[in-house]
Amino acid sequence: MAGRTLFGHVALRLAHRPEDYAVEALNYILGQSEAARIAVIAQLMPWNAQQPELRFRSQVVGENSRPDIVGFAPDGTEMLILEAKFWAGLTEAQPLEYIRRLSSDNGSTLSFIVPDARIESLWRELFGRILGEHPAAQIIESAGSTIKALKIDSARYVSITSWSSLTETVLGVLDRNDDFELFGDVVQLAGLCAAMDDDAFLPLQGHETGPEVPRRILQLYGLVERVVQHAETEGLAKTTGMQAAADSDGWGRYFQFGDSNVWLGVKFSL
Repeated sequence: MAGRTLFGHVALRLAHRPEDYAVEALNYILGQSEAARIAVIAQLMPWNAQQPELRFRSQVVGENSRPDIVGFAPDGTEMLILEAKFWAGLTEAQPLEYIRRLSSDNGSTLSFIVPDARIESLWRELFGRILGEHPAAQIIESAGSTIKALKIDSARYVSITSWSSLTETVLGVLDRNDDFELFGDVVQLAGLCAAMDDDAFLPLQGHETGPEVPRRILQLYGLVERVVQHAETEGLAKTTGMQAAADSDGWGRYFQFGDSNVWLGVKFSL
């Protein structure tokens, strides 16, 4: 894991959206080094036996979307879309509108780059949204891979990887090529990403201090109670001798369902 850097410190102190700093830094790095471009493309699009030659541009506005970085093939088609995330949520257009932008050429990819701590939760969210429109999408599993991926159809993919994994890959390539000047630039970007990992607890927003959040939590707790009570009334569940249980990660009820002991509840980390 990279340590904090001056760039990371300044971006966190002065930027309303540190993601914008990371996007422009990554776009700059891709534009300065062919070795870095090749390494990034290989990591995010491993299903391409013949690696495409791409040129990258940031903030490419489309009809219903504006990806952070787009990799264009020589004929102008959009082969690799990069969406940089720290802790901002998905927009309404993500990922479906972005998938529609992808070229129909084999191996075109939408890739999300996120903090390590966010990969699992964002992966589940992306998976749910994608399957709603592309129920035939298949999970791509590869031993030793640093990404998670879905094959949408015969031509398009969605992948997700971490900032730390991506920057480590680029640093290794630049080190082997003795590109020490750009190596220092990537260290600065890695420092910003490390700072965002460390500062996962972000300042409270105004809407978070209102009554909506606790009200929603209480509604979920009540829903659990009603489900268990209804199951017990219908003879599907037994709660004799079994209690509700709470910890810092949530609250729920234990009950017996057939021959199995079951816990139904709210778990915040998920």
